[in-house]
Amino acid sequence: MPNFTDEQRVEIAEREYKDLKVNTKVTIDDGKTTIGYVSKVVNDKKTGEQAFIITDGNPKIQKPSEVNNVTVLYQGSTSPEKIGSQAGEVKRDWRDNNR
Repeated sequence: MPNFTDEQRVEIAEREYKDLKVNTKVTIDDGKTTIGYVSKVVNDKKTGEQAFIITDGNPKIQKPSEVNNVTVLYQGSTSPEKIGSQAGEVKRDWRDNNR
């Protein structure tokens, strides 16, 4: 696992809020550094959990036994300020999960 600078870690964390798709490459540093490939997208409507499972190789060709590094990016709660455009997300993140 490479060592990342604080700036790179922030850039990785920002990827949590992108619309990533399975099998797509995840990069930072303007595409110069590859973090891995999206292996799975978790979007549990009941609990509000949203996450991306990133593996070190392209899941189209990499066998599970060949995976050496896994990164999980969890998306944080949707801001209450987004109630107008993402009401369902705000409700799940702030009301339903706090019961």
